Amino acid sequence: MRTTLLVTAFAIEIAVSVSAFALTPAKPNPIAVKYSDAGAKPAIGRSGSAAIEVRALLGSNGATDLEVTTGKFESLNAPKGKIDKVQVKLLNDAGEVRQTDNYRKTRTGNGYVNVMYENLLRGQLAQVQINVSGIDPNRTDVVTVPANVKLRPDIEAVSLVAPSRALVNTPVFITGLMSESNGDVGAHATCELLVDNSVVAAIPAAWVDAGSSVSCLFQSTFASAGSKNLTMRIVNVAPADFDSSNNSVTAILFVSDATEPFNRLEVGAGQNNYSYDSTIVRTFRRDGGQSSTQTMQRHQRDNVQWAYAYGRFAASTPLDGNTLALTHSMDGTPLQPLAFDTTTFANRSYYGTQSCAWTIYETQELGQICSEPGLTHVWAQLLGGQAVYTDVATEVGDFSWYGNWSNSFAYDYGPRFAFGTNYSATLSFESPSTSRTGTLSATMQANRYSYANNYCYTPYWNGYGYEDYCESYQYWNEYQNGWASSGSY
Repeated sequence: MRTTLLVTAFAIEIAVSVSAFALTPAKPNPIAVKYSDAGAKPAIGRSGSAAIEVRALLGSNGATDLEVTTGKFESLNAPKGKIDKVQVKLLNDAGEVRQTDNYRKTRTGNGYVNVMYENLLRGQLAQVQINVSGIDPNRTDVVTVPANVKLRPDIEAVSLVAPSRALVNTPVFITGLMSESNGDVGAHATCELLVDNSVVAAIPAAWVDAGSSVSCLFQSTFASAGSKNLTMRIVNVAPADFDSSNNSVTAILFVSDATEPFNRLEVGAGQNNYSYDSTIVRTFRRDGGQSSTQTMQRHQRDNVQWAYAYGRFAASTPLDGNTLALTHSMDGTPLQPLAFDTTTFANRSYYGTQSCAWTIYETQELGQICSEPGLTHVWAQLLGGQAVYTDVATEVGDFSWYGNWSNSFAYDYGPRFAFGTNYSATLSFESPSTSRTGTLSATMQANRYSYANNYCYTPYWNGYGYEDYCESYQYWNEYQNGWASSGSY
């Protein structure tokens, strides 16, 4: 099964500002860390304190590099000791030795050896015997390691996806896909983004497992208008690439400096500190006198912040291939900017003539687009804080009528941001057919409310017996919020 991972990095260029972000579906993943390693590993042997790694990798030119190290192939540390002799026995499918080669100090002399063969086949077995000195005192270690020939990793630039149009100084997502297509061995590789043949960003040493794919996501801002030639290029493949002729892919992006306002623009922000507690006691009695009483307690704590902008304009727009961005501040202090490629919005809905796409709600960054004949709505929101809910019910009595349960869950919306009295937001939207932008500010107001109550129902017949019901609850909320709008509703 082919898996796909999204990796990221950061870079800045004078005329083109580019940042590349690394995300997995669940959590951030360091780009060089192996998210999985299903491919073939180096063969390993040991004698005394000497540990040997051996690999035999076949290239597209028919040459096989048989490598031996007293260290680790992926380590930056120099291998220990000295390889004094290497004997290579090449075996056929029946396990018979068909060739034996010996390499002494003139070909070795340190902790690494690489010898090349031009007549080996994929899967062929080589038995390698290594004499190692300088690791165990006063002795030479002899290690025998069997290793099968594997194809070199073939890291291929599969695709480069960018919107057909972008707006000057507005964030744009550019996504490249690279895959390992031979299926034997994974590799580390650097994916570069070039604009008009100049490197503007690079994601170094990204791990691509055997038979899997990795997406290189670049968030770009262009300072000048015009047609931009984009290239994703793969370099620095380690182990060395099987075929370097498939290591680049191109796309064209047109950058425009023309914008139109939204027909309707709304911005707002808020934060709350909400508490709710309730106790419900209910008793069920049968005619025979048996009874069952349940006590149910519910608690809710919300400590959530939000900052958003909504825009609408009088034209329909495809859900995919657009860029939505929100830059905003609180009392002049910048908040975390948001930028979305609407093609990545996984949630879709269709109601009559209206279609919508949006991000997952239980995240810190929310984006949404809805389109219908003659009308498009876009929305971006930043969240922070946490909401926690608990619900516990306990029953006692002569029989079980209501039941027992205990439920709790929490929504974590990410770090809280510095709140103030004035929220300013700029919403930008770029599609193949239009560019829209607008800026508004809103003043925050402070509010507080609280309420408490308790009540009981007199016993009543519910068809099976008599039931008493009493509930007491209280809640309060301290919050700040504000919003502003422009244009026709």
